[in-house]
Amino acid sequence: MKNIFISLLQANAIKIIIFLLAFVSCKNEGTLRKLNYDEMYKRFEEKKFLTKETNLYDTKGKLLSHDTLEKCLPDKFFVDYYVNKRNEVIKAVLRPATPEDIAFFNKVNRMLLNPKYKRKEVKINCSKKDEYLKRALYRDQKIRKESGNLISIDHTNLDTVSSILDKCNPLDWSDVPQTSYDAIFFVLHHNSLDDRLHYKGIIQYFFDKGYLSASKKALWIDRILMEQGKPQIYGTQILNGQLYILKDSSNIDILRKEMGLPPLKEYLDRFGIKWK
Repeated sequence: MKNIFISLLQANAIKIIIFLLAFVSCKNEGTLRKLNYDEMYKRFEEKKFLTKETNLYDTKGKLLSHDTLEKCLPDKFFVDYYVNKRNEVIKAVLRPATPEDIAFFNKVNRMLLNPKYKRKEVKINCSKKDEYLKRALYRDQKIRKESGNLISIDHTNLDTVSSILDKCNPLDWSDVPQTSYDAIFFVLHHNSLDDRLHYKGIIQYFFDKGYLSASKKALWIDRILMEQGKPQIYGTQILNGQLYILKDSSNIDILRKEMGLPPLKEYLDRFGIKWK
């Protein structure tokens, strides 16, 4: 399932790599040390972008053109950077990405390139919460079938849902229509990882009570795992036109069946993706 976050990550993946290359110095002196994630993030945060002039190599030491980066997807490749004694980055090495690299990409994209949306408080009459949620679900589904400002709609819906969850204690709800629970799920699912983690206790309560289906639980779990750079469990997430990494591919259809999902091959056929 494609989602907003994946679209943003695709759009910004090359930008992230170019930003990394941007602060590289052309001075090659002494023993080199590889930057760790915290050091790279700090440089991004302080906007320490210098020139784009540096040598880019593959893991075998072959000199590469910077144009090579245009073909690099964030779930496939990563660039390591090496500094001299003066902490000047002088060398870059392109290599296959690890789950930890993907998590770093996600953090940079979420925190620096696409800062977290600050939820706005909406005036809510709790006795009418189901009406608000029904409209939010309608907007959420409608915008995904038509062209329009998807992010703006998602943020508007998030303001509504977060205000309802904050003001109208969901632990005390009774006789609530299914559309209300579905609206909360999809609105959070289509917003940021931080927002989902903020309300994970409430969503888990809905799962435990059976207000949300097992198939939605699989989507919820897999997307959080993917955005944290970890392998997914149920095979619900597609990234850059490919199935995202599986934790247990040999038992995937058994795991999917337990969550009310069809076999993986059947699911991937919808996206034109082959499953061996």
